[in-house]
Amino acid sequence: YDSAFVTSGTEGEKELYDFLQRLEDVSTYAKTRADTTAQLLSELCKTSKYKILAKIQSELPNLPEDDVILLTDAKSLGNALNQPFRVPLLHRATTK
Repeated sequence: YDSAFVTSGTEGEKELYDFLQRLEDVSTYAKTRADTTAQLLSELCKTSKYKILAKIQSELPNLPEDDVILLTDAKSLGNALNQPFRVPLLHRATTK
């Protein structure tokens, strides 16, 4: 999506536009457990076994929870909607 959309200039539209721009400035894509694990493994493949064990021990408690629901097609959407939600549905998450 493009967050720099055109508005007609009314006060309400300008207020909403400014809010969305501020939100865009602080938002980031959600970090999934799978993404974080893959990044960690790619970093570890270049180190010694001792450093791998030490890094895994220190990083495991910091891995994100599996709270991101990945939707890849209509079937995965249907499966997700048929289950009770443990967490809110978010496309992007804010850092502040």
